[in-house]
Amino acid sequence: MISGILPENDHFLLLGLAIILFTGLLFGKISKKLNIPNVTGYLLGGVLIGPGLAQLIFPNFPGIIGHDYIESLKIVADIELAFIAFSIGTEFKLEYFKRLGPAPIIIAFLEAFMAVVLITLGLWAFGFPLYFALAMGAVGGATAPAATILVIRQYKARGPLAQTILSVVAIDDAAGLIFFGIVTSIIRLIIGTHTIS
Repeated sequence: MISGILPENDHFLLLGLAIILFTGLLFGKISKKLNIPNVTGYLLGGVLIGPGLAQLIFPNFPGIIGHDYIESLKIVADIELAFIAFSIGTEFKLEYFKRLGPAPIIIAFLEAFMAVVLITLGLWAFGFPLYFALAMGAVGGATAPAATILVIRQYKARGPLAQTILSVVAIDDAAGLIFFGIVTSIIRLIIGTHTIS
């Protein structure tokens, strides 16, 4: 069921989508007037109509778009992430690497690796179990490239920096997945569900 201001009726799925799209368009226009990236406006709009800010101020108010409604949109979010991944794949061009050299690969792997290492060590230093610290570190190695891609496209950024960023974003998720797979195996060894291979 859908909760929030919208009535608890599945027929209001389209009304909820309309509210989300209208809010996105409105805050996109506001962000252009303020000369900030559209992504920032979309995030602010989501915060205002979602349950997070509403429940922080009014604990019993579920927001215009409630938790259950957001859960019902998971398939839409998955499709959107698939389109973003496809879009990143189209930006992954070998001529960038020929022109830029190995810098994007080194940056992406070090960025993902250092996130895993620093989060793991930080949590372990604060007394969390090693397996928990490793799990959080592995999750921290992944990034969300959508905002980066949207800002680069909005401002039609060109040149070596933009090409390096696009290449790093394309490699970064692969690096995050590799480190997550390695850490998952280590966690299974620590908690004793697997034997050393």
